[in-house]
Formats: sequence, C-alpha cells, structure tokens
Amino acid sequence: MGLESFALATAVAGGLLLSASLALIFVWIAYGLIPDRVGTTQVSAPKKEQSTLSSHEQIRSAAISTLVVLPVLLPYLHSSPI
Repeated sequence: MGLESFALATAVAGGLLLSASLALIFVWIAYGLIPDRVGTTQVSAPKKEQSTLSSHEQIRSAAISTLVVLPVLLPYLHSSPI
C-alpha cells in the first residue's frame, strides 16, 4: 500500500491503531462490569501428574488433530490470494 499511496498506508496504520485502542478500552469496560470471580470458585485438589505420551501416541494425536482441522482450513487457504 505504501507503494501506491502514502496517505492510504497512513490511513490503514491509523485505523489499526484506533481499532486496537478501542478493543482495549472495551475489554477494560467489560471487565469492570463483569469482573473475574476467582475468590468465589472452589479450588479442587491438585491433580496427579499425568503420564507423558509415548512418541507413537504423540504422532497419532498430532495426525488426528491435523485431520480434524484440515477440512476447515483448506477452503480458507484455497481462497486466499498469495
């Protein structure tokens, strides 16, 4: 965009800065209206240490996760211009 028009690049950068600032302000307001209730929740006993997965189980878990996400991701990657 900077090659096309300096004003366009400045406007986009300013818009991103304004959007980020507004997002922070809205999160602060929402947190003020609905605070985190850490003190009212009951804390359970610490869980026992989970056993680590073997190398084969890690690969299997990664493959399953990839197969679950891939159908959703492929249309997006196919339609996005490079």
